[in-house]
This record gives sequence, C-alpha cells and structure tokens, in this order.
Amino acid sequence: MASSCKALCQSRTIGLGKQLTLLNRGSQPVIDYLATIRDIVDEPNLLGVPIPNQYLITHTLNGVDPKFKEIVVVVQAWDTMITFDELHNKLVEYEAFLKWEELCSTGNLGIITVNNAQFSSSNSEKKPSIKYFPNRKDNKANALLIAGINTLARTPL
Repeated sequence: MASSCKALCQSRTIGLGKQLTLLNRGSQPVIDYLATIRDIVDEPNLLGVPIPNQYLITHTLNGVDPKFKEIVVVVQAWDTMITFDELHNKLVEYEAFLKWEELCSTGNLGIITVNNAQFSSSNSEKKPSIKYFPNRKDNKANALLIAGINTLARTPL
C-alpha cells in the first residue's frame, strides 16, 4: 500500500514538473505568474516530495520574457542559489522598476508607490501592489518612491 502511494505521488510530481516546464509568463503580471508557480509547487510539497529549489529557480527564470534578462543574468552568475522567495521579491521589484522606467520615458510621471510585502511560503496571500497617482503636484520627486528597487544588488543572508 505504501509503495503504491509513493509511486502515485512520484507520478503526480512528474506531471507537475512537466507543467512547470511548459509554463511561461506571457502577458500576465509577474505576481500572477509567480502565484501560479507557487500553486504548482505547493502540491508536491504537501505530498512530501518537494521540487528541488534549483529546478524551481531554473524553470521560473526560463518562463519570464526578455525584459527580465538583467535579473536572469545576475541570478545565474551568483555563486549561491537564490531561494524562490528571494527571486519572487526581485522579479516583483524589477517589474515595478520597468513600469516606472516606462512612465519616465513617456514623460507621464506621477507618484508611484510600491507596497512590497515580503513574500514567504507561509503567507502567499501578501501581494505587492503598485499605485499610480498622475494628478499629484509633486510628481517628479514622488516618482522616486519606488521602495527596494535594488534588484541587481543581492542582500547577503
């Protein structure tokens, strides 16, 4: 009985691994893409057959579009493997930076604030939110309120 349950768990994990391999971000926000990955990974974790972090990071990075190439290159260059939670934070911050950069290039500056709740596996409900207020008077100074945009400088553990 135990061996058949173990075989079923391994089979399901292989199927979820394939699903993870085929997943890509497309046009959805990075927070939704990462939530989908978290949903896929949670099931094998609950079954006691966790997906290895290196596999998870590799497939997460493979699924983002070329706009995130700077993050991908930096993460691949690090000597130590980043955790999924760290990668989550870096990708969300970088997406906020890209949105800010886009607004700057169009000259449509407003106030951008980032509520970057630290993501952890124990509380996957916390989601960063980006708010844009185009009609504020102090637009230029407040456009620089993007918190934590240091995606290329990894904080030591």
